[in-house]
This record gives sequence, structure tokens and C-alpha cells, in this order.
Amino acid sequence: MKTDHLLFGAAYYSEYLPYDRVEKDMEMMEKAGMNTIRIAESTWSTMEPEDGVFDFTHLDKMLEAAARHHISVIVGTPTYAIPAWLAKKYPDILALTNNGQNIYGARQNMDITHAGYLFHCERVIRAMMEHIKDVPHIIGFQLDNETKSYGTAGPRVQAMFVDYLKEKYPDINEFNREFGLDYWSNRVNTWEDFPDIRGTINESLAAEFAKFQRLLVTRFLTWQASIVSGYKRPDQFITQNFDYDWTDHSIGYQPEVNQYEAVPMQYKISIKKGKKVRVLVPVIHNLIFIHACPSEVKRVKSMVAYLQYITDTRSGKKIIIPDNEMQRFIAVAGTYSDHLLYFQPDELNLSKGTKVRITGGDFEGQEGVFLKVKGARDRRVVIAIQGVIAVAMATIHPDLIEVIK
Repeated sequence: MKTDHLLFGAAYYSEYLPYDRVEKDMEMMEKAGMNTIRIAESTWSTMEPEDGVFDFTHLDKMLEAAARHHISVIVGTPTYAIPAWLAKKYPDILALTNNGQNIYGARQNMDITHAGYLFHCERVIRAMMEHIKDVPHIIGFQLDNETKSYGTAGPRVQAMFVDYLKEKYPDINEFNREFGLDYWSNRVNTWEDFPDIRGTINESLAAEFAKFQRLLVTRFLTWQASIVSGYKRPDQFITQNFDYDWTDHSIGYQPEVNQYEAVPMQYKISIKKGKKVRVLVPVIHNLIFIHACPSEVKRVKSMVAYLQYITDTRSGKKIIIPDNEMQRFIAVAGTYSDHLLYFQPDELNLSKGTKVRITGGDFEGQEGVFLKVKGARDRRVVIAIQGVIAVAMATIHPDLIEVIK
């Protein structure tokens, strides 16, 4: 994100007001020097009051008033507080946690892996994005809000966790040794006997489940980013707002999410104690992606002497990655799929390919270059960060690819 001025403003919700004062509020904000508002991220029930019935009255009113008062807008995807009708439609959409089944009422009470939740999330996001995609003073989008796993630990999540462990530890005996599960007779002799993780007394296993829950958040936000990227303009940004954790004061980060996860990863086969295991490793070593203004990058660089810019081999200038290019790359690389192929800049000649857009499936809306790559029998859609790295997707059916003219 690049800006020539400080964004100064507030979150604003006309939906919460007991009477109409949107025009007055915008007028007061403009007089106070505010130039930005964030809207929509906690208003699903007014945006979709009934299943499949959308009402953008409040959204339109705020956007129109903001335009009259020269206020830019950041729009949030309205997915972190579900409407009552959705909880009634899917009673098990409310997360099962260490404290039992959640009851409807509070925000952030749902299971972010629930198929019904994800279906309705995508539908409301797409309906909203389609409605506002041409509004000129929308400068960016916020994915969800203060996202976490919310402690979700129901049967489906636990089954996903067991699959995650199977991939990491193909030999169940190695799994038992790694976590010391012979202690207090906690040994698991078949994956089918894996007990409810909520009752574990093994802190290492509990920590592994917490790590898995953080991964669920990364996948969820990556998925949302891929949807929003299909509608946003190149000049618009995508962001998120992880909250800080508190004891009696802020500790400066949120331990329930991998908030610094900005490195492309892939699974590799590694030899561990003489046996093959799949491990998640960085695609590129010794590389840090930083999303910040030049002065902040300079400040960080001055504190760590060995940090160096990556420069373009032709011009010698440091590489600055456009936001839309980075978001496309994250949306693909963040899936950790075994079928992704990674390439160094000099390994591909993108000029020989055809610029295309994917029109369906998990990567709907993503744009790339369609060409033949080393290590694949058929042509692949390639997403590239110019001068740094490129990733080729898994094979995509020709019917889901359209040429960009």
C-alpha cells in the first residue's frame, strides 16, 4: 500500500445508531480533519437479514455521505459476527470448545471450518463486492475482524487435526515417541483411537493442536483474500486487524494467530531418525517480505546490519512489490499444496505465455500467465513476484481459464 498522506479516521456503523445522523457525523468528521472510515465488518445481520436476501441500504448511505465529505472508505468483509438465522439453520456452526458448545449471542462464536459457514461467508462477500466494486473512494478492504480460531475443537476439526498429524508422522510409533505418550498410558496405537484433544494432559500435544488452530486462521484469511482479490482494483489494498493479547497490559502480539506468517511455505520429505517425514519448510531462505512505508523499512534495516534489499538484476534498483501482485501470490502459495511448483526468476520466460484469468474453483479471480513449465507435462497458470519468485498452480481445467485481452 502506498499513500501520499496519513489515513486518519474511525470505524463507523450507521446500523448501530438509534436515529439517522450519518450526514451530520460525516460533516463533523470532515471538520475534524478525518479522511477515512472503516465500515461493514460486523453488520452481516443487516446486510443479509434473511437467508439469501441482501440489503445494502446502510452501506450505500455511508458510502454516498463519505463521498460528499471527501472521506475515503475501507470496507470489511462482514463475517466475524454471524446472523441469528444462520445459527438456527446450522446449530453446529457454533464452535465446540474446551468450555463446551457455544451459545448464540456473542460475536466470534462460530467454527471457521464449518462448510455452511464458509458457503454463506463466500456468498455474502461476493454479493457485497459485486455491489461496491465500482465505488471510486473505497481504498481497500479488511478481511474479517480480529480473526482467531475461537478455540474451535469439534469432531470435524479434530478429524482434520488427525489428518494433519498423519501427514507429519506417517509412522504412528514415531508420533508416540515424539510426544512421549507412554506417560500415564496416553499412547495411541491406531489413528482411529485418537482421543478428544480437549482432554489431553500432554502439553506438547496441546501445543501442536494450538499450532494447528493457528494454521486454520491462516488458511481462512488466505481463502478470503483470494475471493476479494477477484473484485478489487489494482489501486486498492487488502488488510487485516489482528488485535493484541492482554494480560493486565498489551503484550504486543496475538498468540492465537500466525500474524507474521508472510513467507511462502511448502511440504518437503525429510529424513528424521532414519524415516521419511513430511515437513513444512520455507520455499525461499534468507528472505523477509515487509509491508511498510519506506521510512519504517529504513528504520528496521538500520537495526539489523545484515539485512539487504533485493535488487532488480537489470536496473539495479531495489524491488518493490505491488500489493495486488503480493496478494495473488499469497492466495496461491498459502494453500501449501503439494502440486505447486516454485521457480527462480531466471527459470521462466513469462513473455512466452498468455495472460489469463481463472473463472472458477479455489483460485477463482486470480490472474497469471499460462505457459509450459519445467517439471510439469501440461501448461500451468503461473503467479509471479517479478524478480523474486514465481509459483505454478496445479493443473486447472481449460473451461476455468479465460484469456485476458
